[in-house]
Amino acid sequence: MKHNILRMTAVLLAAVLLFAVLPGCGSKEVTDDSTAVVFEGEKIGKDEVSLYVYMTQYVTEMNNEEVVSYLFANYETFWKTESGGETYAEHAREDAVKKLIQTRILNLKAKGDGTVLDDEEEAKVQNAIESFRDDFASVVEKSGASDELIEKFVRENAIANKVYASVTGAASVDEGAEEFRRKTFEGVMLYEKYYEEGDEDYFEYTEEELEASREKNLELISERLKNGEAVEDIVSDYAEHQILSVSSVQASVVDPEDAAEEGEEFTSYRNLAWSLSTGEVGTVITKNSAGHNVGYIIRSVNDDDPDERASAVLSALEEAKETAFEKVYARLTKKYDEITVREEILSELAIGDPLFESDLMISEEELEALEEAEEDE
Repeated sequence: MKHNILRMTAVLLAAVLLFAVLPGCGSKEVTDDSTAVVFEGEKIGKDEVSLYVYMTQYVTEMNNEEVVSYLFANYETFWKTESGGETYAEHAREDAVKKLIQTRILNLKAKGDGTVLDDEEEAKVQNAIESFRDDFASVVEKSGASDELIEKFVRENAIANKVYASVTGAASVDEGAEEFRRKTFEGVMLYEKYYEEGDEDYFEYTEEELEASREKNLELISERLKNGEAVEDIVSDYAEHQILSVSSVQASVVDPEDAAEEGEEFTSYRNLAWSLSTGEVGTVITKNSAGHNVGYIIRSVNDDDPDERASAVLSALEEAKETAFEKVYARLTKKYDEITVREEILSELAIGDPLFESDLMISEEELEALEEAEEDE
């Protein structure tokens, strides 16, 4: 239910912003401590901006959970990392203000067009309002949002969503187009096993023995895959092999003509995978980034995977919608040029402690302990 509420309450909270700067900047001086933004004469309080800031933080953490855990280990490190001269936390605060302004502009468009929520949409809004404190408890606690402000946030974003849907409703893509074909494959990667002198299982082998073993086992594994054996069973059988290491691989690939430039290793097995029809098995020996030979034996799972195609179509459709929306929004923003953002107030809304709970993260203390343990080894 939480993801449904997110779509209902945040126009583009999870999407890439369409504009790098605010539509305009007013010159009227504002000195009170409660106003964070002034939009067309309306003083928008720090409390409302705070709700947008911490909702942006929450959604960013939720949508990038795996990437953050892989690249940064934890959210705290991510938010402190600089990109383009600013930390991700500073970017998030700026993005939140842009989203707030965007919501205001879309609500003004809705008012001018006579767009209102129908009974079904109103019911969803009421449900979202009632469950907001539970679904986004950390956001509410951090921002200190009142019931009145939560209702305003949910309702205005619901209306903005409706305007967005109306503006982008005509966007479409050809779902059956060849450009959306994705081929999925599975198989194994075969490479030489490395030892260090002193290893308990140390084994010394010659280059000739390595080549002979690689050639022999490429054929053996290829036959096993052709016979329908499971990849995990094959990998398991090579766990104690003295010369070769074998690991599983699986992925989807696009037409090489549409693919980005990659290194020799990826390009080689990608091209092989694309050449195979469902059920076929192929083998290729290539070089990794270190210049060592790596063998791939892969089996085509589906040469037009419906789930992967659907994902590619959805991504393309979202891009088409963003393009359509960008054109309309660019015209709308020209109507509004009195926007003042009080940076001194905005900077007080600190982003750092995570709001989205994730089991994938490693705390800074745990990370330091792991690094120290590796150094001791």
